Amino acid sequence: MRRRISEVARFTRQPDAVAAFYAALLEHPIPASGQGAYHFSVDGVTLLVHPVGDGPPAPGWPADVDHIALEVDDLEAECERLRTAGYAVLGPARFPWGRSAYLYDPDGRMVELHAPIEPPSKPADA
Repeated sequence: MRRRISEVARFTRQPDAVAAFYAALLEHPIPASGQGAYHFSVDGVTLLVHPVGDGPPAPGWPADVDHIALEVDDLEAECERLRTAGYAVLGPARFPWGRSAYLYDPDGRMVELHAPIEPPSKPADA
C-alpha cells in the first residue's frame, strides 16, 4: 500500500500573516481565503492555514518542535533569496540525513529548508 503525506495543517491566530509568509516562502500567490483559512497546493500536498479561536492555546503552542520541512533544489540560493527578502535564516548545516537551514514563521513555528546529501560521484574510470 502506498502512503504519502497529503496535507499539513497550520493553526494560527494570525492567518493572514502566516499565509503571506508561506506565499513568499513558496513563491506562490496567496490563495483566496474562505473564512480566514488558506489552502496552498504544492506538488500534490496541501498546506492549510487555519485561524484559531480566542481560547487558550494548546500546551507548547507555538514553542514546540513541530515544523514544516520544504525540500529545495539549491539550498544556498534559497537561503540567499530569503535573506535578501528580509528573513532571518539559520544555516545551512550538514546533518546525517542531508543539509538544512531554518527560519520561523510569524507564529514562531520552525520551517526547515532541506536538501538531501548527494551521493558521492563515481570516479571517471570506475
